[in-house]
Amino acid sequence: MEDSSDIILSTAAKFQNGPKAPAVPGVVTLRSGQISWAPDDPTVAKPASLEVTQITANQRSKAGAPIAMVRFVGPKGASFIFQFPNEKERDSISDNVANLLARIKAKGKGPAGADGERSGPAATPVEIAARKTLLASNKELQGMYNELVGKDVVSDDDFWASRRHMLEAATAKAGAGQRLGIANTMMATVKPTSDGRSNTVKFNL
Repeated sequence: MEDSSDIILSTAAKFQNGPKAPAVPGVVTLRSGQISWAPDDPTVAKPASLEVTQITANQRSKAGAPIAMVRFVGPKGASFIFQFPNEKERDSISDNVANLLARIKAKGKGPAGADGERSGPAATPVEIAARKTLLASNKELQGMYNELVGKDVVSDDDFWASRRHMLEAATAKAGAGQRLGIANTMMATVKPTSDGRSNTVKFNL
């Protein structure tokens, strides 16, 4: 039997294990170290759980959205999506998770990279430029960035680590533009010359 002494909150919530998965009614429970969910009907779905230290993103739907929803990103980008009856209950669990992550990070026990150290290479100038472009062009992404990185819930690098596909697309687009620019410049500076003694025309690059 699970210990109920460390329960922070427990409330009704529908659960989805992915954006396209059906939302199943049940109860979500937040403890100091874990989020767990159990279905109202155990024959419909299996219970699910996620360690707080494994959470790399804590994203909530916009205020006034048709569904009050929060999405936690876990290991390997797995989604844990919860739908709540109202925004107050959604914000309660999202805010409590943010507080737990902040405390864990302060103790140096957060998910990989949460303490500001990364095992991978540092971001390149092209990637940094792509990050800025994405934030400037996507207000929703900017809001998530301010909520998570601005409040020290996750590090800048961890925020982008779960959005590699967006960065790769942006850097590929930027790279294509740069190559095109170089080619155009070269064509503009190419000048044909002739020695005046034959029909041969030379191009100086």
